[in-house]
Amino acid sequence: MANDFWRQGLDVGLGTSFASLVSSFPMDLRPFSCLCRSLSLAGSSSATRVLRFLESMPVFVEHVGEVSQAVVIKTPAADGVSERWQLRTTRHPCPEADQSFAVPLGTVGLVDRRSPHLVRWQFTFNSFR
Repeated sequence: MANDFWRQGLDVGLGTSFASLVSSFPMDLRPFSCLCRSLSLAGSSSATRVLRFLESMPVFVEHVGEVSQAVVIKTPAADGVSERWQLRTTRHPCPEADQSFAVPLGTVGLVDRRSPHLVRWQFTFNSFR
């Protein structure tokens, strides 16, 4: 099953579930972690692919309330459903725990009207940091 998952990608079958969990990282950490663990247990090749994926995550999600409105520029998104946020400064989501993890200046985030309490920052980062 893991081989099929990696071969088919994130647009088919289990890949769609994986993509959905990725789009909520780290908010829904438990189900995402369980799926990554299962894929890792499928063999060393799959485990290596999981590690590579975790080292270049495409989305970081946090509560809108955690982001100072003074550090974002808000505009309507092209999809007509979301609001586009762009950072005016580098942001450290966990300053008391880890100053090395940062959402870079200029990063774009989307706040979907269907889940207006979350912002999904779109940038590549290492989830082990």
